[in-house]
Amino acid sequence: ALAGQANVFVYHRFGDARFPSTNISTEVFAGQLELLRQNNYTVLTLGEIVTRLNAGKPLPERCAALTVDDAYHSFLTGAMPLLRRHGYPASLFVSTDAVGKPGYLSWDELRRLRDQGVEIGNHSASHPYLPNRQPGENADRWRARVVADIRRADDALRRELGSVSRVFSY
Repeated sequence: ALAGQANVFVYHRFGDARFPSTNISTEVFAGQLELLRQNNYTVLTLGEIVTRLNAGKPLPERCAALTVDDAYHSFLTGAMPLLRRHGYPASLFVSTDAVGKPGYLSWDELRRLRDQGVEIGNHSASHPYLPNRQPGENADRWRARVVADIRRADDALRRELGSVSRVFSY
């Protein structure tokens, strides 16, 4: 990436071969982190990149963000040890209705990750397919439904983590 630009890597599951379309092996992920290190990339949270861009502050010449959608438990077991080893931050996007369900992180785990520097972002409450209207739904009702779902996630993040997310991932 040139100065003023960032590469954003999007992940879901780590070392969970049951879901090949959304999984990355921990070996491949470790190799990607090593390539970032070898090529002198500065890894920032997505929120930090957005904050710098909004403030007109420059980004490093080689800048990247590591983002993870859905808050699957494999983030804690597969990705975090490798992120810690490299000293890289990550932005974890949480669909709040799934928190604590089988295969997903709990609120206690999310609080610990937040305290370790993981940026926790909003990924909606119910993880709906937002672009399409439901049968019989006009534009105003669609907009109200989408906004309500996102706000419900913000409310849960505020209640459980003490703050509202600075970033959103659809």
